[in-house]
Amino acid sequence: NDAILDTSIAWADFESRIQAALRTEARLGSNKCVVDVGEGIGYSSRCCLIFCDWVGAADDEELPHRVVLKIPSSLPFRKLMDSLPPGQRLFDGNDAMWEMMELNLRKTHNVEVATYDFFGQFDHVPIPKLYYGKHFEEGVSI
Repeated sequence: NDAILDTSIAWADFESRIQAALRTEARLGSNKCVVDVGEGIGYSSRCCLIFCDWVGAADDEELPHRVVLKIPSSLPFRKLMDSLPPGQRLFDGNDAMWEMMELNLRKTHNVEVATYDFFGQFDHVPIPKLYYGKHFEEGVSI
């Protein structure tokens, strides 16, 4: 399975986007790995700590050894709901309800990316370093 933590993001997609953002031809090596650092903390995304294992980097390239990839996803919330007895669940959703939740998470994600894009223009605003942010487009898978 090429998906990162059971999401819609494939390793190849992540690699091509991070390469473009960092303007490098180095590739992720076989020792790349991912840890779900958001497990049990948040329920509307997967927060992935990726250990990059760059291969083929130029001697003068300063590539990050670790990056965080935040992927909007209802999977953590769905996992939580499925773990509870029926009487304790916030709601029992069908597939249509979960699809609606995914759509809303994608809209929220787009607002977050736009916020980083805007505030990234200002040196005095303390925000995390954003290598790239991908807007979800309606009808287009990421």
